[in-house]
Amino acid sequence: MPVISYDLPERFVAGSVGRPGDRAFYLQARSGRRVTSVGLEKFQVTLLAERLEELLDEVLRRGGDDVPVPAVAPSELRDDGPLDQPVEEEFRVGTMALAWDPEEHRIVIEAQEVTEGDDADAARTIRRSWCCGCGSAPRRPARSPSGP
Repeated sequence: MPVISYDLPERFVAGSVGRPGDRAFYLQARSGRRVTSVGLEKFQVTLLAERLEELLDEVLRRGGDDVPVPAVAPSELRDDGPLDQPVEEEFRVGTMALAWDPEEHRIVIEAQEVTEGDDADAARTIRRSWCCGCGSAPRRPARSPSGP
């Protein structure tokens, strides 16, 4: 199964292209000049954000002071910029998985392509993990005053 892998991307974002009601949603990873975009549904972006929050809360709960996860991301790490252009969809996401890598202290996101039938060899995967700073603490989304 071909895998598109980024160990420590410079940028990993979810974003959209188009007008409300007619938007396409993407996850995008960048390292240097290499950029990969995968398409997904709006509900998948929402679920990913919710599950990331839950995963980081659980890592903090279990690890306490031994885990380098800030309660809120420093403002200088916030990335509200647009997707890198041009956005060229590598594949459409069917399923995603999240995991915490305790040895590397980072999150791993795996997204698998929507496939027709049962041919597992036809599936491609974008495997994503990211860290900020010197590679030890994942970025934690900041919560707005009105809620998550």
